[in-house]
Amino acid sequence: MSFDSGKEAVDARTFILAVKAKQYIAYLHHVRFPLQGGIVYEADHVIINNDLSISVYDSKGFRTKEYILKKKLFREKYNR
Repeated sequence: MSFDSGKEAVDARTFILAVKAKQYIAYLHHVRFPLQGGIVYEADHVIINNDLSISVYDSKGFRTKEYILKKKLFREKYNR
């Protein structure tokens, strides 16, 4: 796995250890989600919870304008 930041690496390690401890079913890294208008949002971390729901996380030091836009489009499309 490659990471865009130290924070992302630490967060990934935390999620991987939580999966091994059976707190979650699975961990996925850098998952791409298609959005409106051909835009793609790439989440840093996706967790499959024990109840089969999905949680999406980003390891951001700060929120860029692009991130804010993609997050809004993601919420509109996926109701999350």
